[in-house]
Order: sequence, then structure tokens, then C-alpha cells
Amino acid sequence: MLQTSAAVEFFSRGARSNARPPGLRDAEFLPKIRGVTKADIIERVCEEVGGFSKKEAADVVEVVFELMKNTLAEGEKIKISGFGNFVVRAKNPRPGRNPQTGVQITIDARRVLTFKPSNVLKAALNA
Repeated sequence: MLQTSAAVEFFSRGARSNARPPGLRDAEFLPKIRGVTKADIIERVCEEVGGFSKKEAADVVEVVFELMKNTLAEGEKIKISGFGNFVVRAKNPRPGRNPQTGVQITIDARRVLTFKPSNVLKAALNA
């Protein structure tokens, strides 16, 4: 593991931001950003619920996602108790600026998906 004195020396000498502190292996230094995929969810449904083949679990997960997508496309809210709310909101057109040229443009009206976590989920994340 990283020695305290080595870490202090590394950070105090102004090392490059992509340099690795001494004592850390590559796997420890790289951020863990993989996330959870649909395949991971299908696998967990098979493990946690049981009684499903992988194909059946994939069908169930696909139906749930398709139902959510269609519900949101129709402009309806999705409220999942203990998890949170998905809401599609309309954004009005507004003035903007092209960051490369500085030219003023109008950003078109659009619909955006927002998620508001429930208090239960917030508490679980901060536990």
C-alpha cells in the first residue's frame, strides 16, 4: 500500500497529474468506472430470484425496460417506491453560444429525462 511519506513527497513536488504515486500498482491507480450493464442485471435476476433461465430473465428485463421507455416517451412519470421518480420535462428554446466561434445561437426546445431519487435511496447511498 502507499506509504504516507511517499505520498506526501509525491504530491508536494508537483508531479504530473497522470503520474502514478509510488507504491501503487496500475489496477489500484486506474479509476473503476465500469458500471452495471444490462447483462449484469440479467445475471443478478437469475441469481437473486431463481427459477428463471438466462433467456427468460433477459426477456423479463427487456420487457421492463421497454415498458419504462414507452411510458416516458408518452410523457408519463414513473414512480418506483423506495427508488425514485423518472420524469420527462419540456425545456423551452433559449439563447446559447457556440463555444468554438462565440457566435450566438438558439438552442431548440427539447424534452429531457430527469431522475429524483427517493429519500430511501439517498439514505442507502449515504449510509
